[in-house]
Amino acid sequence: MKKLILVLVVAGLVSSATATIRTVSQFGTADYTSVSSAVSASSTGDTILVSPGSYNDAITITFRTITIIGAGWDATQISPSSGAALTLSTSSNGSVLEGMAIVANTTVLNTGGNTDSVTIRRCTMQTPQNFGYSLTNCRRIYFEDCVLTSTANSTMFNVSVQTNSTLTLRGCILGFNGTSASSSVYFSGNNGSPVEITNCTFVNCRQIFNLSGAQPVVAINNVLYDWTGGVSWGSYLAGSVFDYNASDATGPAIPGDFTNHVSLGANDPFVNYDESLNYQHGVSDLHLNGGTGGLLLTDAGNPLIFDVDASQSDVGAYGGPKPLVDNGVPSYPFVISLDVPNLLESGDDLNVSSTGRVGPRY
Repeated sequence: MKKLILVLVVAGLVSSATATIRTVSQFGTADYTSVSSAVSASSTGDTILVSPGSYNDAITITFRTITIIGAGWDATQISPSSGAALTLSTSSNGSVLEGMAIVANTTVLNTGGNTDSVTIRRCTMQTPQNFGYSLTNCRRIYFEDCVLTSTANSTMFNVSVQTNSTLTLRGCILGFNGTSASSSVYFSGNNGSPVEITNCTFVNCRQIFNLSGAQPVVAINNVLYDWTGGVSWGSYLAGSVFDYNASDATGPAIPGDFTNHVSLGANDPFVNYDESLNYQHGVSDLHLNGGTGGLLLTDAGNPLIFDVDASQSDVGAYGGPKPLVDNGVPSYPFVISLDVPNLLESGDDLNVSSTGRVGPRY
């Protein structure tokens, strides 16, 4: 037994030693000037660090498991001129994307090849496309601390029909930020696995589900606000779990099998949200306010889920043990700016100051 343990430890050290950290900067001060070139050069286990900047680039991950980390969605932006902004294909299982804005002209996310256990964390993703989040050929995928929006007056998520393909969203904001959501649906498809949604905030809603599969929805601690058009919870498997969610007076009637539902009435729960403009990136602030609406959602979540201050969880994206991190600040430290004096004489000291950031490690 001792020999076996020794071999396993040595193998682990060798695997770790072969992983490479690759850096990207649009200004030519790193290993690569584009994310796609860094991905092409990468191998399983590598980490790619993307400096602040705007990259006219598309990301395709295939036949490797890698981690891509930007400096935060307010600092690192991926925006290809055409095609899917992010493609997760064959054998990209276990890959992670964190801390960036991914802005598409068409589909923002496309999956294929039964990719499994991919995590998208602290990213903002934007699409103008019907089914702009296409999950039809993947297995498990996790969205954590993300802002996911669509300007299309149509369907946002096309969920997977496969088994073992659970779609999990935690601590996310989801919104249709076009002028109208009169035909919008958040989740559609013949879901072959559960759809799990915890501590998320939905704004500009019409119909939430159009699911025909034999697997349930599990929705806990979510707030759904600002409904428009022919409002409906939609279709989903009978016996699904809806517990400690909240909606306002513009929403549909609360089904009898929804438990511990919070009614906001006409009370706005957010610090800054304009119903006439819908969700605005960089402007809307969906933290809970100190008024009646915000207080109705404070400490009002599932009593078995706790906030970071150990109190009963709040409802929405900023509640729970891992609340949404503003600006998608990653858990990896980044230098955001350098201040270098531009007037120096011979013999002067060169004093350089820098500003950095690092988010909570969860």
